[in-house]
Amino acid sequence: MSDGLKKADGLRWQKNHISPSKLDLWSRCSAAFWFRYVLGIKKPGRVWLPQGTAVHAGVEHLLNDLAAGITRDKEYYELMAEMAWDEQIARSNGIVYGKKGGQMTKTQIDNAIEETKYWFNGFYTSLQDEGTIDGFDPRTVIETEVDAIRQVDWGPEGGPETYVRGYIDWVVDTSGPVAQLADLKTSNPNRRWGWSDSKADAMLQATAYGYMTGKPTDFDYIIIPKEDIFTAGGARKATPNPVTPYRARTSRHQLHYDSFINRLRAFVRDTDLHNDYQDFKPWPNQKPTNYGWCDQLCDYKEECQKHYGGK
Repeated sequence: MSDGLKKADGLRWQKNHISPSKLDLWSRCSAAFWFRYVLGIKKPGRVWLPQGTAVHAGVEHLLNDLAAGITRDKEYYELMAEMAWDEQIARSNGIVYGKKGGQMTKTQIDNAIEETKYWFNGFYTSLQDEGTIDGFDPRTVIETEVDAIRQVDWGPEGGPETYVRGYIDWVVDTSGPVAQLADLKTSNPNRRWGWSDSKADAMLQATAYGYMTGKPTDFDYIIIPKEDIFTAGGARKATPNPVTPYRARTSRHQLHYDSFINRLRAFVRDTDLHNDYQDFKPWPNQKPTNYGWCDQLCDYKEECQKHYGGK
């Protein structure tokens, strides 16, 4: 591994290991964080349409082979994507839930697998003949899915032993004066609801992973648009839109890392993390609606209403 990142090397996750997703959940709603991480409420195992996971698997195998100088047929990576899909749905005995929450039929599942392969093919095709994605060359990725960790440097004020930890999708380079990291996303094909540099600028993930390098970081999001090849009724489209991956860029510097440390400090104090959450007083950050308790996307609405409902 290039210098600038420390691997967790199989270290067991501890309460004082803070991932970007954990910090982000607390930032959005500390009550949801409390239900998930403090009370440890586990929801029934549901597998939602695992297309993104399958595409990630196919791309990860492709990039690992490119880094090792291995050449394989496209069908091999499609098989890797399908195997990742099968692993996901095996967890729920073949029951998969679609975009609107309903259980999918076998035909719908088969169609979704075909779309997954179509999206992967768009990524694969973009790399042919030395192609790049808006100037980003995935062949420069040297490692994928790196479990990285860094102890928080609290500065002169000091602070309790705390670590930032997370799985970095793609490591390009951390040996130079500016680290280069990247992450793969699948997204709505309509660019209005897709990705942009502005959206990348707002990502806590990029800040946390940049902080773990210990230096300024250029962070790329490579986006695969989820183009449909089937109509809503299940018919195959005669001319589906091509899948054209694109790039959203952002950078992180000391200004961002100082702000990140301030947020971490607030998290540690608010949750009473190092006292086993004993004095943590969570609050629900509800999005008002006339049609229920809260309009946020959340797994804990029932528990939240029961605890905070006021009736």
